[in-house]
Amino acid sequence: MEHVFIEAPQKPSEKNVPSDSTYSQVVAGEIRSAVSEAVTRLPEIHRLVYVLSEEQRMSYREIADVMDCPVGTVSSRKVEAVKKLRQLLQPLRDEFFGKGLHYQEKSK
Repeated sequence: MEHVFIEAPQKPSEKNVPSDSTYSQVVAGEIRSAVSEAVTRLPEIHRLVYVLSEEQRMSYREIADVMDCPVGTVSSRKVEAVKKLRQLLQPLRDEFFGKGLHYQEKSK
């Protein structure tokens, strides 16, 4: 007869529960991953402006010089990139913060 040993379940204890810090790190990692994925889904022209602005920390003037376009065009492309990212990331916001948080643009 073969003996099978089954580990007894542990009682919940403080050491088995993730700390707030650990949970925050996990959530932050999930958010970073989702944002990175969403950025890859942007149209190329918007993705380029977003990456140069947010990740490379370039000014709109510097981006305009690189892309050989007016600063206003860079600005409008960045606005469109952010708008699209908000749409793409809405399900994540719903998951973490509830369905009540929806971005609404200010009327001019």
